[in-house]
Amino acid sequence: MRKVKSTSFRYVDKGIEAKKLVGMRKNLHRPPSGQEVTGVFGVVKLKVKVVSWGEVVRWSNELAFVIMDSGYKPDVIVAIARGGLVPARLLADYMDVIDVLSLKVEHWIETGSHQEEAVIKYETKDIDLSDKKVLIVDDICDTGKSLSVAKEFVIKNWKAREVKLATFQYIEPVAQIKPDFYVDLVKDWTWYMYPWNYVEDMVNLVKKMLKEEGELSLQEITVKFKEWYNITPPLSIAETVHIMEYRGLINKVNGKYVLVK
Repeated sequence: MRKVKSTSFRYVDKGIEAKKLVGMRKNLHRPPSGQEVTGVFGVVKLKVKVVSWGEVVRWSNELAFVIMDSGYKPDVIVAIARGGLVPARLLADYMDVIDVLSLKVEHWIETGSHQEEAVIKYETKDIDLSDKKVLIVDDICDTGKSLSVAKEFVIKNWKAREVKLATFQYIEPVAQIKPDFYVDLVKDWTWYMYPWNYVEDMVNLVKKMLKEEGELSLQEITVKFKEWYNITPPLSIAETVHIMEYRGLINKVNGKYVLVK
């Protein structure tokens, strides 16, 4: 685990770089292809960073001032659903933006796994933003495909006068597009588990384990979860398993849990 002392905030459109000390921040990384990362409990299958609500509020604050300091004043904020919904609402409060719209973009269909291309699920085209400056917001710029698709759609179909992109995290090595504004520059791939994804991510992470490990008891799931992901889960394993049973994803057979085929 590496600690980062400072983060660079970049106004990409103007070529301006301003460094701002934001404190010691933990930065978890995914290993380069073909290499393994060893955590406290052994080889980590997937690098995960559990994000707290406090971090969300702090990042929103920092991101808002980065945007304001750049001089950009959006008339409309467009949230990429679902990850950008909470950040967009918080930014709207800071920036006094009344009009907050959303676009449902599908790319990451399961924790740590994504479909090849990002697509807009509901194409609402009867919106006119021809005289508006737009800020498109998502929680993270990973591959950047969701941001690219959203920007293209807003320009082509909603005729926005100007469009800029903002995210909390920018994962530089894998991103195909660079957001205009961001808070954290992440050098290696990491799965960020945001509070609005706690349940979804916990369910998917346990599913990944069961697919590979086969049937496991509650105690075995608890131990192996720590080995696989090297995190303290934001939702208990017992609660996660209960939710999975309720959703019909797993069955309990002779004291062990198995995925429903």
